Amino acid sequence: MKLLMTLLVAGLFSFGASYAHACGVDAVSGKTDTTITISWDVQCPKFKKVEICWKKAANSGNVCNAPTKQSTDTTGSYTIEGLSPSTAYKIKTHWYGKSIWHEITVRTVTTNPPPAATTTVLRYEKGTGQTYCVDFYWKNPPPSNPDWTLALGLKSTLLWIWTDIPYVDLTGASFNSSTGEYTVNKCEFSNNRKYRAYIYKRSLFGDNLGAISNWVQWK
Repeated sequence: MKLLMTLLVAGLFSFGASYAHACGVDAVSGKTDTTITISWDVQCPKFKKVEICWKKAANSGNVCNAPTKQSTDTTGSYTIEGLSPSTAYKIKTHWYGKSIWHEITVRTVTTNPPPAATTTVLRYEKGTGQTYCVDFYWKNPPPSNPDWTLALGLKSTLLWIWTDIPYVDLTGASFNSSTGEYTVNKCEFSNNRKYRAYIYKRSLFGDNLGAISNWVQWK
């Protein structure tokens, strides 16, 4: 008789746990490098509220220590923000009803890697002749700013010492929408010298605020 009662209680407990899962579901509905979005649908009797808890998976302790998010909506979604890129987080979703918390899911979700840095890529096409012209092309310039303009910095050398030569103001450079490249042309280069070029930010006072592209070199 004692064994029968034990089995009956165990069966009721098992049914209750299964029922909680059957009427409450959640999902990872989106994520970025710094956010994870959890959606839920809890069509459970005596439903009062749902709670989402999260922590870094590498951290010890109860997952439902703060921070948490609670809602009295049976369906909805919540975006966890301010997370670290490429980091695993343990996320628990559960709902409250009948004076007890019912677990829906405990899962580990890893945020996306950070987006690749966008750099300005510079290339050139050299003309012919003893004195020749060069077409410069570049992609992904930084957004415009009233405090500075873009300029093409140029250096030349005859032997081993590099010296600055007049820069090229890139304001109003031509743009090719089919290639996504900007372009500018400069002439009067000499075949008996080596040259270098790069794009930099030039302040309104003429200061060099730093390179924003790769260097190119040719002769």
